[in-house]
Amino acid sequence: MKTFGANELQITVPMVLPRVRFRIIVPADIKLSDLHSVIRTLTNAPDTGQYFFIDGRRTVFADPAFRDLDRVKPVRHVGLDDILSNSDYRLRYFSGDDDSWEHDIELMNVTQNGRRLNRATCLAASRQMRGNITRRRGRGVLARVNRALRRIKV
Repeated sequence: MKTFGANELQITVPMVLPRVRFRIIVPADIKLSDLHSVIRTLTNAPDTGQYFFIDGRRTVFADPAFRDLDRVKPVRHVGLDDILSNSDYRLRYFSGDDDSWEHDIELMNVTQNGRRLNRATCLAASRQMRGNITRRRGRGVLARVNRALRRIKV
């Protein structure tokens, strides 16, 4: 029987006070383009079409809009498990027309199971969540976020 992995990630938006944090679980082999969709859904951010990730070795993984830049790898062909490991467990994510939204992604836990996850799940979120520069509060937020995440197949 093949073993599939799942990664528990903590995503922090460091430039916002109070800190906005999410704890999510995703398939270990999720493509970075799909992780972008998950983060957009978590934060309720508009799709500006421009985003990129930077790993600990300063490799840039970018959306197709950045294809003209040297040393940039496309996000569609790179899985999270290709770049996150025990030795390199952090990733930076930038989005927006002016790259104004910065996110820190940290690998918290790796689990193995018998079947592959086909969606992301939000395990916890800070009480105040960014979303179009507004704040959402209340118990139903986590349930609403997970309903939205169910629509994203990864």
